[in-house]
Amino acid sequence: MFGKSANTFHVAAKHMLGIDLCYSCRRLAIFGAPVQEEHNTWKEDSASPDASVGFLADCATGGAWVESLRRTIGLLKDRVALRRSGLSVDIASARATPPSESRLAVEDAMAAQIFSFVANLLTERSGSMLQYARSYPHALCGLLQASRDGQAACLAMFCEDWKAYETARRLALPDLRKIVERSPMQSRVMEDFARMARAGGWSLDACGALLSRVKKAAMCFAQENIIETSFRGQRDAETRGNPCKSMRNWKVYERLQTSDLIRLFGMQPLEPNVDIPIGTEAKIEPSDEFLFSRRGSSPNHELLRQLCGKQDWVSTDAQGLNKHVADTEALRTLLRHDDFALASVLWQNLLIPKHQVILVHGAGVSAVYCFHVAGHRFGCVLLACSAYREPSHPARGRGRLGAFL
Repeated sequence: MFGKSANTFHVAAKHMLGIDLCYSCRRLAIFGAPVQEEHNTWKEDSASPDASVGFLADCATGGAWVESLRRTIGLLKDRVALRRSGLSVDIASARATPPSESRLAVEDAMAAQIFSFVANLLTERSGSMLQYARSYPHALCGLLQASRDGQAACLAMFCEDWKAYETARRLALPDLRKIVERSPMQSRVMEDFARMARAGGWSLDACGALLSRVKKAAMCFAQENIIETSFRGQRDAETRGNPCKSMRNWKVYERLQTSDLIRLFGMQPLEPNVDIPIGTEAKIEPSDEFLFSRRGSSPNHELLRQLCGKQDWVSTDAQGLNKHVADTEALRTLLRHDDFALASVLWQNLLIPKHQVILVHGAGVSAVYCFHVAGHRFGCVLLACSAYREPSHPARGRGRLGAFL
């Protein structure tokens, strides 16, 4: 729309005069509000190192971000939200005066737009947050939650996943080769975590070193946020009213001091001490001229060529992260069935249609309605919506939105 408009006022005029466009924007604002509210507070929730520990623990246990998705699904049966979106929800009036065919076609198109937006929103948001909830090493942040039962469950799941990975690596089946090759368990970080957990006998009481290491790693999440926010502020100051593409040191210091960054992350500003004199002549000893020295062996020119040459870095997106989640869940399922030969039929997960609500039956648990988020070669990603209740009467009038109600 911006490309076909002359300026911003032209876009605003189209929005004010176009009733269809106005209702479409209103639908996006209504059904995107829960996720937007939750997403807008993540910086404050992970500002300090201690806050980042609680934030990652909440993400690993499916806290605020899962609740925002369930609130989004709940809006599909909110009559006020549906009425504000342009749909007719007065059943008595519709029975007294049946709507015309053209009106039904319009409302069906509006319902299709709402369903498409909600389905894609659930897919994208859950796909981006599953790396913190079900993908390692972020899933280990569940050990940092307050509930001791939750900590024990997280450690038990890690033990089971590591055992499934070791079994798949030992069997070396052709269908499991790709899962093992791209598994996050083969990273040095996960090997260290598994080594510490094995030293403690996979017992929560004896895994204090593991919990301490996971907590220190989670505290670094705030440092990355601080660096990114600082660079973004410096970049903004560099491009505004600065003809040259460089900034002096005092300008960088002034920008950080006057910004809201220090208060946001709960840091203490560093005040210069004017009482300490600084010498004007630097005396460098011969032994201090070089801090590092090269060994006598010849350099690895092939390695230097690879490091200094052109590199094609692999950027991981939400779709790629979901593959790790599906792989881990598939290995766990095969381990529970004690039959890794079933990996040859895992491709049948691709037959499940995307953006459908599925009734999942589990052993020892009640059936649950799940929303199919994404499908992969070795598994599919489902989002639990609500528990199944036996209907007291036959289902009637199930349309596009009926599956969520």
